[in-house]
Amino acid sequence: MVTVLQPGGPWNQLASASFLLSALVSDLLILRLFLFAAYIFLFAAALTGYPRFPRWGWQDAISVDGLAWSSTIIVFHGYAVWRHLWDERPIRFRSEDEEQLWRLFHRRSGMYRLEMSECLRYGRWARYAAGDVIVTPGASHLRLHLVVEGLVELEVDHGAGKERVLNTLHSGTIFDFGVANVFGVYIGFECAQDVGFTARAKTDCLLYEWSIDDLEVFASRLSPSVPAFWRSFVLCEVGLEYAGRVHPARGTRSANGEWEGPEYEAGARSRDFTEPLRPEELPPRRGLWGTLRAVLRVFDPLPPAGLRHCSTPMSGVMARNRLAAVAAAKGLEQRATLQQEERAQDDVEAAKAVAGVK
Repeated sequence: MVTVLQPGGPWNQLASASFLLSALVSDLLILRLFLFAAYIFLFAAALTGYPRFPRWGWQDAISVDGLAWSSTIIVFHGYAVWRHLWDERPIRFRSEDEEQLWRLFHRRSGMYRLEMSECLRYGRWARYAAGDVIVTPGASHLRLHLVVEGLVELEVDHGAGKERVLNTLHSGTIFDFGVANVFGVYIGFECAQDVGFTARAKTDCLLYEWSIDDLEVFASRLSPSVPAFWRSFVLCEVGLEYAGRVHPARGTRSANGEWEGPEYEAGARSRDFTEPLRPEELPPRRGLWGTLRAVLRVFDPLPPAGLRHCSTPMSGVMARNRLAAVAAAKGLEQRATLQQEERAQDDVEAAKAVAGVK
């Protein structure tokens, strides 16, 4: 004979309701909040001896294993809730230059302030006077440089017997494009032993520079949103560069599709850096109805196909492209180091020979 048990107490009912709500929402923060609440209620139920409905209080008993399991799980869900809430805090940059750098990335990739602050933990600002050498051929594939202000002259050497190509880079341009293959999408411009370039400051310049190791961290160790934003940024850079090459007489456009001013050609910062965000570029202000619509969008118990799939370059062809880009850069770095050591040894031998003659 089957016995129908008395319903569980209020703590168990609240926990079950929280589990149900967690199954109905798609927002990760809200989902974690409901799971955190569910285990809080289970902890209370175990502490009070799992009272039966409608009693809330003590049953002269305590569930040790229930307390152990629920408290352990509460720690992990609690940390996740704190992490997601902390990610939503207002982000303030340390300087106006960092603020402007974020504006450029926001306009050209949609990157949020949080992801920009993560990227600014790596890399460095670098100033160069007119005429300074920024990159030599031996180190031309080891860093990604972003021109913030000024003009950079790029002399590309395609090998012995081939023509050298001179390009002038303006504000908002990156080089070397080949390093960006580390984000998993093959865009060409890959590192090659017979192709290098020399970058010189044509005017006084301000650049931001990331090493290949920094980009490898962005591609494989940070939030999946970071490499996705970077791929969008590189796509925008390639598109703007292509448009400028195809229609050189028309000038250069910004990420908003508007023409850069005449001062841009002289080395001034792109308007993507300097112009404050317009109302349409800011998150919309939510009134009562906007807030209600946002809450309703959270409830999505039937997720679309492919929701768990993300484009991090950790497997498949994207991982192959990432690893190939890193290996090529590292191989060139080792080759350049060996060449420097050989030249240093030759200098030592030559100095010894001169000393011997004397």
